[in-house]
Amino acid sequence: DIIILIDVLEHFTKVEGKLLIEKLCEHINKSIIISTPLYPDTQKDYIGNVYEEHKSRWYITDFLDFDFSYKYIPIGNNGAQLINIFNKKSTSYKIKRNNNFNYYLRTIKEKNGDYLKIGYLLPHRNLTGGMKMLLENMKSMRNRGHKVYAFLKSNDNEDIVPDWYNNIEIDKKIIIPINDSFKQYIKECDIIIAGWMSQLIELDGSDVPIIYWEQGNEWLFGDYNDLSPFSNIRNLLIKCFTNQVSVVSCSPTIAKILNARFNKDSFIIPNGIDTDFYYPEEKRTEKEINILMVGNPYLRFKGFDVALKGLRKVWEKGYKFNVNWVCQMVPDVKGIEFPINIIKMPSQEDLAKIYRNSDILVFTSV
Repeated sequence: DIIILIDVLEHFTKVEGKLLIEKLCEHINKSIIISTPLYPDTQKDYIGNVYEEHKSRWYITDFLDFDFSYKYIPIGNNGAQLINIFNKKSTSYKIKRNNNFNYYLRTIKEKNGDYLKIGYLLPHRNLTGGMKMLLENMKSMRNRGHKVYAFLKSNDNEDIVPDWYNNIEIDKKIIIPINDSFKQYIKECDIIIAGWMSQLIELDGSDVPIIYWEQGNEWLFGDYNDLSPFSNIRNLLIKCFTNQVSVVSCSPTIAKILNARFNKDSFIIPNGIDTDFYYPEEKRTEKEINILMVGNPYLRFKGFDVALKGLRKVWEKGYKFNVNWVCQMVPDVKGIEFPINIIKMPSQEDLAKIYRNSDILVFTSV
């Protein structure tokens, strides 16, 4: 039923290791459980045994061809990466397909011409990359002449547009009570853009065509700290991505994950950068080096612990710099020798200035 590989993969090259996993998958009923160190020691042959050599270091992204879950166990300055690869034969999902989607779009165009009433289901008002892309898409669609409706589930009478985002016009804003269904409120729209995957369960079977724009999250990568094939998060993912809703991926990597895990095909619409808003300074006059980090300090996969360790080593070698960390929540940073400035939830205009005044962006997310 199960094959266990403990401290084995690092003794193969990546190509050899992936071939080994594929071969082993042919002989399992349930899964392969793998343990491999986060940082394998440098090791050649041991007591004459050449097969003890460490030939590779494995990352969570090396397993994207498989349906798997991931768990990290810290051990001192190192750690064990546990990967549970599920047998695809036992998890072959039957996807409900919406064969009428293109028909819907043709009917809408014949009825309304080239301009649509597009509804956006916002998942929250927090500052995240996915939320920002939804708002940017709303702005872009309205600039093209479409009508834009925004929906938010909330029991508060708050503005749908978050404080950190400005300069957007919305034709209609609808606050929906938490316990109500979106379906009661979206009938006026020609098409709906869902903002978070759990909305797809509620929208399954909707008369209004639905598109979900997947921006990527750690759960899609199997990183939810539970190796069980019956975990709540895994079951949620299966429910979300095996229904008839059409999905758009922000990158080929996300599209690959959806196909490998759920046999779900998706269009790819990559995220972009507004170069009229984000642009470099023509000439920097400051002599000090400004290093920038951006992201939530409490999401482990962002890798800020690695970033801080690396910057500490650079500082200890005598290089001087300043660090600006833009984040949603103030991190618990202790014992840092170099100057670090925490900037919590700046406006988009201020964020653009921070980027312009930076020399180096440290990006450690997988």
